[in-house]
Amino acid sequence: MAFANLNVIAQDAKNIHSSSTQFKVFGACEQCKARIELALKIKGVKLGIWDVDTKILALEYDSTIVSLDKIKSKILLVGHDLEDQKAKDIIYKELPACCHYREMEEDEFKEVGKEKIINGIVIQENTKGKFEPLSNASIYWLGSKTGVVTDSIGVFSIKMNSQSQRLIVSYTGFKADTISVVHANDLKIVLATKGQLNEVTVFSRQQGSFIPYLNPIRTQVMTGTELLKAACCNLSESFETNPSVDVSYNDAVTGSKQIQLYHNL
Repeated sequence: MAFANLNVIAQDAKNIHSSSTQFKVFGACEQCKARIELALKIKGVKLGIWDVDTKILALEYDSTIVSLDKIKSKILLVGHDLEDQKAKDIIYKELPACCHYREMEEDEFKEVGKEKIINGIVIQENTKGKFEPLSNASIYWLGSKTGVVTDSIGVFSIKMNSQSQRLIVSYTGFKADTISVVHANDLKIVLATKGQLNEVTVFSRQQGSFIPYLNPIRTQVMTGTELLKAACCNLSESFETNPSVDVSYNDAVTGSKQIQLYHNL
């Protein structure tokens, strides 16, 4: 019992220095998520998860090993702003185009002159559970020939179509997706692979004659299909197409025949 009490006291001592907090970190996409969470891979940080939609970072760390200010500085160094601090412009500008969150407005559409532009990114989930951009994916408005393709990092921009509010996204080897564009932020589209086949019908046909290899004695099996090759009212003549069976006349007067089988020992 004394040892058990010592373990409980030691565990309580660890929990005293364990701190949990949440704060906003600005970003735009799955690449931002991977970059922010990678920056938190430092000694003393037990847990760091950033949500793409809410922009909230859930953090758990040991305050005796690392301070909250040091953690925030690590995030700023990779180009992501906090509510009370801003990353250096030179670092921010080096981020991929899809990660330029400062230029993204709260509304889905951006005004460019008199035209409305919708922006987004097309990604896929790889076998390791991580997201990767899809380049050259096709995006076009339903019922029209107006469309674009994604760039090398999966990002696209397309003019708003007054006659349609549904975007079709397609890529070879992936299931096409149709998205309704109504009062949303910049689009993030995850395409699923065509992992499921349609109905498959398998046909099989038994051979007329065959040798079963599981039988220790060499035996030739002749089915009804083999007999139909030379179908006749006389059974003996039905074997004329088979080289293993010899049919000969037994009596020329009566026309009776005999069947002789050949085999190799």
